[in-house]
Amino acid sequence: MFGDAIHYASADSLPEVQIRKFSGANSGSILIFHDGVTLKRKTTHILEVLPQVLDNLKGLGLTPTKTSAVLS
Repeated sequence: MFGDAIHYASADSLPEVQIRKFSGANSGSILIFHDGVTLKRKTTHILEVLPQVLDNLKGLGLTPTKTSAVLS
């Protein structure tokens, strides 16, 4: 695994846990959000927490950017 796994949160973690972990990202962090149900995971909260996480990151002066824009 590459990068900083300190911001990892399972998709079925409580929404408060996901918001706290993802909102701690730094400039240059890559956050990957997966939404979907699997045989092992019956629920996700990603779509529920995403607006709050984005607001928190913007409050830190960070700007969400598409991966394609970074790689071009």
